[in-house]
Amino acid sequence: MAVFLASDDASFVTGAAFVVDGGFGSGLPPSN
Repeated sequence: MAVFLASDDASFVTGAAFVVDGGFGSGLPPSN
């Protein structure tokens, strides 16, 4: 995420909320 926000492509993002939680918000059970 940090690499994306530091890139030129991030200039197109305006007012978005990015959740960086390691995938815990996806609702899938953790794999063993």
